Amino acid sequence: MNLDLLLEIINYRRRICILIAALLAGNLLLYGIYIFKQKPEFENAQKRWNEQRKTPAANDPRIRAAIFAKQSTDLKTFRERIPQQDELAAVLGDIYKIVADNGLQAVSVAYNPQFLKEQRLWAYSVKMAVEGNYSRLKHLADGLQRADGMLVLEALSFTARTGEEDMQTLDISFTFYLREATQ
Repeated sequence: MNLDLLLEIINYRRRICILIAALLAGNLLLYGIYIFKQKPEFENAQKRWNEQRKTPAANDPRIRAAIFAKQSTDLKTFRERIPQQDELAAVLGDIYKIVADNGLQAVSVAYNPQFLKEQRLWAYSVKMAVEGNYSRLKHLADGLQRADGMLVLEALSFTARTGEEDMQTLDISFTFYLREATQ
């Protein structure tokens, strides 16, 4: 019964069935071309491209020199954005300003300077306890991340204060870096 019904539909809608069969045959033909011709060619071209991307700097001394000069310039620009060691008071003032601008109070602050000989930088590890409500403390963390210079947030720890609703203490550890002062 089903076969008879199918044959009747095919006889009645002959043009549509021929169109569907032609589209199906065309689709199979294009898929075969893709699998057997285009895909291997594409994979070979991709391999060649990846190899060429890896090798030009190793082969051409002019390209190596240009890359080195660009990276040296970038590194110099980056180092110039790091404040000098004699700007310590200004950097600490900026940190305290960020705390005050968020309506918070710094309860305790301790910092430990360390000179990194190889990078010729001063690293100041800071541990700070700040009190306030949670949303303002979140804004403080955001403000510190956006601070000028090179400041790295290392740890955040929230502690709810007992007896006071929405008041919390944020223990925050971060390190900021200063360039060696030039004489």
